[in-house]
Amino acid sequence: TVVGSGLLVVPRAQLTSGARYSIKFSLTFFTASSSSTHVVDITVDQIPTATITSLSGLNLARGNQNKFQVSVAFPSCVPSQAMTYAWTLSDATLNIEFDLAALSIPHDLQVITFPPFTFVPGHQYLLSVAATVVSSGVVASVSGMPFSAIPPRISADVVAPALVDASGSISVVVSCSDVDQTSGACNYAVNCLDNAGVVCHDKLGAKLVPTLVSTDNVNNIATFSINLNNAYAGGVSLAISALVTKNGASAASLTSNV
Repeated sequence: TVVGSGLLVVPRAQLTSGARYSIKFSLTFFTASSSSTHVVDITVDQIPTATITSLSGLNLARGNQNKFQVSVAFPSCVPSQAMTYAWTLSDATLNIEFDLAALSIPHDLQVITFPPFTFVPGHQYLLSVAATVVSSGVVASVSGMPFSAIPPRISADVVAPALVDASGSISVVVSCSDVDQTSGACNYAVNCLDNAGVVCHDKLGAKLVPTLVSTDNVNNIATFSINLNNAYAGGVSLAISALVTKNGASAASLTSNV
């Protein structure tokens, strides 16, 4: 008995996933007295599929560090294999592509991390990734996954004394609450209106400007002082309110009457 063998190698990248191929081979005996032809049908396994997941959840607030991960699923009969990754990011609103290398953002890992303030609230972004199987060169990719950043969800509160001396000062405490706990500090502004709905002013009509006394960026509190200096007679009611801003978001407080 004579035993022989032959080997046909076809690069995986040249075959279409899900397609059915026929391999035809002939056996010819050395004597060339007879030969036989055989046909083998094969179906190519599906190539791996890739999906992108936001590790930061659905709320991509501007002041947060935001992470995305690509996951690759192989066919059931194919074991997981070593991969290389290549990410790209575009701003669809401005129609530009980011140079991630220039921004010092590693873009060849399974997880890509964007530092705070990368994304502008209201802009639409497209994230793509190509995951390549090292051994075969087969690519699983996601092209142009859309997402957008939102301003952080903040709220404001103002506390002022209910009663002050007409010659004294109003001490106003403003607090800023950030549900998303984004990085960066809150910015504060205090408004004062008299009972006629006019901006608080002295006897000559000059605006009474609230003075910032202190800011606590740990507890997100700011203290202001408004010097009345007998600008109004006793019994006049003043309406104190505040506006806070942070990372593109703004919130107004309710009014505190003095």
